[in-house]
Formats: sequence, structure tokens, C-alpha cells
Amino acid sequence: MVTRDTATADALLPAASHAFTHEDTEAQERALKLIERHGTYLTDAISREEILTSAAPIAPGLHTRVTKALGIGAEGALQAACEDTLPPVPSPVALASPPTLVAETVEETGALLVSHGILPVADFERTLDGLVRWAHEDRAALLEALEPIAATRWWSRTCRRPLPDDSVVSDFVHSHVRFTPQLALDLVLASLHQRIAPSATKEAIDGGGATAGCLPDGPFRARFWEIAHRLLTDPQPFLLSTPSWDNGLLEPGELTDRLETYQWLGAHVGACDFAQALLHRGPADRPQAKRPTPRARPALGSLRSRVHRRHRTRVRAVRAYRLALHRRCCHRSRPLARHP
Repeated sequence: MVTRDTATADALLPAASHAFTHEDTEAQERALKLIERHGTYLTDAISREEILTSAAPIAPGLHTRVTKALGIGAEGALQAACEDTLPPVPSPVALASPPTLVAETVEETGALLVSHGILPVADFERTLDGLVRWAHEDRAALLEALEPIAATRWWSRTCRRPLPDDSVVSDFVHSHVRFTPQLALDLVLASLHQRIAPSATKEAIDGGGATAGCLPDGPFRARFWEIAHRLLTDPQPFLLSTPSWDNGLLEPGELTDRLETYQWLGAHVGACDFAQALLHRGPADRPQAKRPTPRARPALGSLRSRVHRRHRTRVRAVRAYRLALHRRCCHRSRPLARHP
């Protein structure tokens, strides 16, 4: 039709150029050939501009062909229309509060152990912090809830072929074994179930995580060996190194709050945990992103209230025991009444 009536080129060729946005490359090629064949008949600048706009998403190799079809002077307009623009940097998302239920912590742990590929930083760090918190708060309830998961793990005594304790340690220590996040969670769970001796974790820490200092994942290994050792000897109330955001950054003010809570509780700060917290710490002068709700203060406040309740319960129990003991002693030392 364009060959018979060249005046229709300004109406038909822009309509044909809309095929450039089609997913089928064959359709794009047909539209491009049509414009190459009849592009010289274009007389309207608006039609040329519409074709250039439609040609923006096509492959860079086809740009030169569009330029030649539209004539001299179209190359600059085409480059302006096809200028690459990067998407905006996504805003960081604050980590959710630690799991408030043992069942929630166990459910997230099981999901991470069976997942494949790269684990989301936010999910992994939140679950790890939840395991540490519940091991400190109610270890018996956590172990009971973890029984179905532990029964399926290779390090468990209840699996089909239980391994000796020494073999369990060696499987975690070997430097040729890739220390994946799933293996790190297995190390934490094996320590909770006392499948690793404290002396083994201490030896791994003193030795740099089994020669982990020369490995790319050395700091990652050392961090989890320290967590495993603390679970066996002195459980931490929570982790200092848990990031505030899903991009791994930790707010300096939140780290300060955690250190103050450690001091208030009389908890020992782990060297690797504190070093990881400093690595995750964002600059103090960084613009603060909008956070809907603070994450650390409610969690730390609830922890302090639980410690207060536990302390009051123990004080009452000790007072009741001393009072009962005092009454028993007074009753025994009371002289017997003599009858006349």
C-alpha cells in the first residue's frame, strides 16, 4: 500500500514500528524491514519521532539500521530515545522483630535447612538470632520443638546411621567442606543437642576455626564456632551482630542499645560476634531511612522484663525456703513442756 500511495507512509510506518515492543524478534525484524524499505517516504517529523520512541527497547545492534532507514540526523534522536536508565536503588527494609514463639523459630529453621540456593540475609539472620534467644530463654522448650527436625539430620543420634561424636566434629572442621549457611545451622543445632563437646569447639576457636583463617569463608566459620561454643558453655541472650536492615547494615544506635543490655544482664560479649557487629555497622552520618517501628528496643525491653520476673521468682523462692528452714529449726529447738 505504501508503494502505491507514498502519502500513507506517515500513518502506516509509525503503526508498524509498534512491533518493536513485541517479544517475538521475528515480528521486530519484519517491522524493521518495512521501515527500511519505505522510510524515505516519511515527511512528517512527528512520525519519525514516534518511530524513534518505539525503537527504544530494541537491541543495540538494530539501532544503526533504524538510523539509516530514517535518514541523516536521526542518530542523535535515536540515542536520546534509547538512553539506558538504571532502576532506582531499592530502599532497605528493616528486619522483622525476633520470633516471639518457639514454634515460629523452629518452622523458619526447618524451611532454611531444606531450601536451595542463596538464602535471604534477613531470613537467615533473624532465624539464627531466634535460636540463640530461645536457647538462652527456654532451652528445654526449644529442644522439644526441634525434635522432628533433629531426627532427620545426619549428625543426630536418632538418624538411620548415627555417627560417633568425633566424626560429627570432623565433618564440620574439615577445610575442604564448603561451609554453607545450611551447614552453619547444622553446627548450631548439633551444639544445642550436645553432639559436639565444648573442648572441640574451644579447639576450633583457638585454631581459627580449623585453619579457617586461610579460607575465604574464615570469618563466617569462626562466627559460628563461637556461637556453638557459647551454646554449650554460656548461652548468649541474643546476638550483637544481627543486622538492622535486609542489606546487612547495623544501626550504630541499635548496637549501643544491645551493648548496654549486655552490660545490664552481665553477659559476656563474644569476640567474633562483636567483630561482626562492627563490620555490619553503618556510618554514623549516613542518612537514616524511614523505619516504621524500632526493632531493638521492644525486644530488649521485653528481655529485661522477663529477666526481672525470673529474678523476682527466684528471690521469692529463696525467701520461702529460708523461712521454712527457720521454722523447722525453731520447732526442733523448742523445749518440751513438762507435765506436773
